[in-house]
Amino acid sequence: MIRAAHPNISIPMSIRSKLIHTISRGKTYGFFSWKTADTKESIYNIFSGEPTRAVYLLRPHGAASIREDAYEGYGVFGGFDAYTLFARWNLPTLGIDVSKCSVEDLRSLGIGLDVGTVCRDKETGDVWSIFQNYQTLVGGYYFSGRYDAVLPEFGMSANDLRITGRFESLQVSDLVVTQYPLKFSFDRHASYERLLGSEHCPLQGYFTAQCADEPCVCA
Repeated sequence: MIRAAHPNISIPMSIRSKLIHTISRGKTYGFFSWKTADTKESIYNIFSGEPTRAVYLLRPHGAASIREDAYEGYGVFGGFDAYTLFARWNLPTLGIDVSKCSVEDLRSLGIGLDVGTVCRDKETGDVWSIFQNYQTLVGGYYFSGRYDAVLPEFGMSANDLRITGRFESLQVSDLVVTQYPLKFSFDRHASYERLLGSEHCPLQGYFTAQCADEPCVCA
């Protein structure tokens, strides 16, 4: 997942600009980072200062794995965008025709399936996509403003609605079950079908080298 930086870690100015990457439609995310599905090791990106290894993005149905020798942190492995593949694997199982989706749409929906957040109105059960539109995945309503902007229907912002208890935050993954999770391994012979999905690296595959003085949650 795209995680916030560890609160006890100071980010050097020389690499701070690398921690935010602009993606389609003006949306920004931090590094996309995972652990290997089999050994639970962090997949370091090339900006981490840690040694990098060849890592394999595993694919279902016997398809060949994809090798990446120098992961940059932005979700691309061997020239393939992991979230676009993730969407292509899972959207058909949700009744969504991928042939009608642009590459940009596929990536956005793939990110949404994995790490997207929505709000649910606890009084009505309605689901609200705020700022990023996940209606294709969860239905409900869409408000294009940010969480601190006022929703006309409520006269309050999504942030305020959460504070009052009217809204609760949910992950898209809480509402939509995917059959084909992302899986990575350092073993080129690893089998997709034999492994559970890869966990996210809480420190973005970057900060592990800077948490040597405390137990590292990324290991």
